[in-house]
Amino acid sequence: MRRPNYSAVTGVTTALVAVCVFRLIFQPQIPPPHPELAQGINGEFVARAASQDVAWYPLGPRAFADAQRLSRPILIAIGVPWSGVGREADRSFVVPEIATALNRGFIPVRIDAAHDPRWISEFLPLQRARTGFSVGFQGWVFDLKGRLIDFVGRIDAGETLNQQRMLTALVRAQDRFSKAVLEDSLPPLEASQLADAAALQDPAMSDLSIAKAARSLSDSLDPRLGGWNVHGIEIGRPLAYRFLQVTGEARRAGIALRSLALSPQCDWLDGGFFRLIRTENRQPDYDKVCAINAQFAEALAVQDAISSDPLLRKAAKRTVEWLLSTRSDGMLPGAEQGDEDLRGRSERSSFAPRRLRQAVSQGLISAAQKSWAESNLGLNGSGGGERLAYPNDPRLVGDVDLDQTLTALRKAAGRPRARVAPNLADTNGAVAACLLRIARLWNDETLATQAGEIVDAVDHFQSRGRVRHSLRQSWEDGYLSDSLAYADATLEDFLTNGRVPSLQRGAETLRTALRIFGDGTGTLRTSAKPLPLVPPRLALPQVTDDEHESTSAASLRILDAYAAVLGSSGEDFHQAADRLYARIGAVSEALPSMGGALGSLARHLDSRAVLVVGQDAAARAFRLARKLPNRLVAPILGPARPDLVGKPAGIYIATPTSLTGPFTEEEVLRRLPINLEVGL
Repeated sequence: MRRPNYSAVTGVTTALVAVCVFRLIFQPQIPPPHPELAQGINGEFVARAASQDVAWYPLGPRAFADAQRLSRPILIAIGVPWSGVGREADRSFVVPEIATALNRGFIPVRIDAAHDPRWISEFLPLQRARTGFSVGFQGWVFDLKGRLIDFVGRIDAGETLNQQRMLTALVRAQDRFSKAVLEDSLPPLEASQLADAAALQDPAMSDLSIAKAARSLSDSLDPRLGGWNVHGIEIGRPLAYRFLQVTGEARRAGIALRSLALSPQCDWLDGGFFRLIRTENRQPDYDKVCAINAQFAEALAVQDAISSDPLLRKAAKRTVEWLLSTRSDGMLPGAEQGDEDLRGRSERSSFAPRRLRQAVSQGLISAAQKSWAESNLGLNGSGGGERLAYPNDPRLVGDVDLDQTLTALRKAAGRPRARVAPNLADTNGAVAACLLRIARLWNDETLATQAGEIVDAVDHFQSRGRVRHSLRQSWEDGYLSDSLAYADATLEDFLTNGRVPSLQRGAETLRTALRIFGDGTGTLRTSAKPLPLVPPRLALPQVTDDEHESTSAASLRILDAYAAVLGSSGEDFHQAADRLYARIGAVSEALPSMGGALGSLARHLDSRAVLVVGQDAAARAFRLARKLPNRLVAPILGPARPDLVGKPAGIYIATPTSLTGPFTEEEVLRRLPINLEVGL
């Protein structure tokens, strides 16, 4: 046997000793990973960083103390687990040079905005609508005085948070931090933040025209892909479509939704819509957010009710089926997480020629179905490099080959996407409310029952008017979005299923939210607790639709609805809605990300509601809702409308100051146009 080479053995031994010495000397200087990273206590976006070499801090006193002690800026990375930009950033964070730059030059903090939703819209709450940066990952840099000095993220579709771009951003942030230390002037980004906060807290009088805003949004639609192009990216804005539908622009909304349904953003394989698409190469990010998909399904169902469109009806039904398929123990996740590779192809949904050939050889799909898919579903490459299956002709929705081929393709598809952010009150309440409205549009009692079961599951999150975000969190840690989603879902449960206790619990929750989250000026803050920054900041109202309907839009819409249903016993809701209308109207602009706010403003301007009285009120209201898709149609049961007690059976039209009727159904349809009347 050959003896080991002495020099080789010596070299290996020396190297091992050096590694051990290095570890003994320097390991104490490397902060240990915080246990909540690995355990997922603070959300999956935070847990995803457990394997990184970046010494992420939880937000708390230690981070600010170390920033002062080491004279370093704080970088707060805010993200959601379903963000493609967040995944780009994490691929950069595992690069040793990036990790070293963060550990040596910053105090890095990581926050999951699905777990703690007050952060998603906190910084530049108004200017973000004009800037259009991605909210799925936001890096905000603070100086030692707690002032905003820089932003690290993606604005343009051509930007990728790769190693070079991330390093450049970190160097720029360091330069701005050094300048802030040497100079006492207000950093420009902090000045912008203060301006937005001032506008929200003390807005000037508004000259916003709802009708002009509708025309502006209608004119800015991208006819090719059906959305609104902002910096080369089109993000799903279903609430902006709903705004067009209620304000007389339904025809343009229908054209746009048809284009959207025939684009790669529509997932015909499994149902639903991907989060965004790049306009240049038609490549989507493959995340599917449940709350946004519920809004898409509602917008499609409303458009079908207006114009009877088989393509939109099919897309809506497939979206609803996908939403219901994501349930686990009765509740939905926040999203399905995108599964794109570095070429932008989806492991689940992309069908390269090799995969199709293998599917035929394995007997998963027939040769005829492969040929049909290549010709009609864009799998010959004509649909783009991402090789997604979606119809190239709206007439295909009535073709039996479409369903059969898609069923076969699902057998050949890759593994299902991971589902993230499970069992959150705001997601499930918002989805249940949309599904209940859709059930009325479709006269679908089965869907009404299924959505009612989600309401029952969310009911476990509520106690004495307070709603907690998840079962892991306390009642005191609830957010405005949770209370609003619960109040929305319980109201729709009453309107659809006639369950009076749901109305009562929803009203109690809404009153509690007004008390807890009110700021004394008419608006509602996203959280009752100050943000744990140094110095502390009060949570600001949310006006833009970032990952869900803005809390300001939802507040106004839901307050108006409860006021209409409860009448004199809901006068406090009517007064709160009037105050909120003035505040929101003063800061809203004709921008796609403010579609929710614009829609709520329009509904407040024309808040005529349809109230059905009589023994069969619930059933008649259920049927009438499809004919009035832009109106509130309510049965009068239980505590609803004391002023209608003893009135003759029939249908009444109510405004905040009047009540007329009874009318027949035909008379009501003649009196109420399908569009809301919002002026010129």
